Amino acid sequence: MENFLNTSVSSPQVFRVTNCISEYVEEATTQRLLSPAAKEEVLYAEVDGSMILTKEEQWHKVKLGWMFKSSDCLNPNMDNCLISQSHYVCHLGSSSEFVDKMTDS
Repeated sequence: MENFLNTSVSSPQVFRVTNCISEYVEEATTQRLLSPAAKEEVLYAEVDGSMILTKEEQWHKVKLGWMFKSSDCLNPNMDNCLISQSHYVCHLGSSSEFVDKMTDS
């Protein structure tokens, strides 16, 4: 913050803000954000994973999923297709829990 905005922020303030945001994100991710796909639609799902080093200096797997329906493609025949609505799922933990989150979304 000091380098880019020429202002300082204390560690406790960063902690309070990130905790507040994480509570909101956790509540928002428990709601279904992507409407169910119709029979004639295609549901696209992309997933990826990586390892991150946590504060406890242990490596953990983090997974990310992205889903959207074929009806959400605004110009599917173009090179730069626009997606009007999509849903992301992120999970730090086991693959089975991640699959459950993707299935529930």
